[in-house]
Amino acid sequence: MKKITITIIALIAVSCSDAGDKYISLMCDDGRDTVNLILNKENFTFDAYMTDEPNNIRSGTYKEEGENYYYLDTEFGGGFIDRRSLVLTSPESDDSAPCKKIDLPEQYLNKASVKNQI
Repeated sequence: MKKITITIIALIAVSCSDAGDKYISLMCDDGRDTVNLILNKENFTFDAYMTDEPNNIRSGTYKEEGENYYYLDTEFGGGFIDRRSLVLTSPESDDSAPCKKIDLPEQYLNKASVKNQI
């Protein structure tokens, strides 16, 4: 009886989760530019795009760096996000951008689902 109950609870939990649960959505603004970062928690990849150029998406991977940081890695360089303060910093310079959590943009979710279809 316990196995059936656990299975039912697991199925309910999966059916109640929404697609946004696998993403972390951030908007980072350094005063000059505003960038949306969408981190996929399942496969440790991310997409970044300027809010005024949503079709120009740059992709990369990220990994946990220590207890409090994510390291974002792209072909153009990298950066760190402090998970406590949500500040994006560049290892090559003193540039930083405060970020805030946002709802997953609907247009991004639509593009991601189309991109994953073959």
